[in-house]
Amino acid sequence: MADRESIQSALRACAEHGVPEVAVPWPEIRDRVREGGQTSVEKRRFVPRTRLGWAFVAVAVMLFGTGA
Repeated sequence: MADRESIQSALRACAEHGVPEVAVPWPEIRDRVREGGQTSVEKRRFVPRTRLGWAFVAVAVMLFGTGA
């Protein structure tokens, strides 16, 4: 268990750090997300880029398309 002095110093450091001006972080998070820009529909779709990706899709369609 931590001794009393280390606990006091840790609490003092937290108190000195202070409380942020904005207690609710959501407006800042929203602004950060908006700065990143909107993702286009093309980026969100699953489209294989390699032959291996297309092969995986073909196998998946054959397996799941037949209900196996």
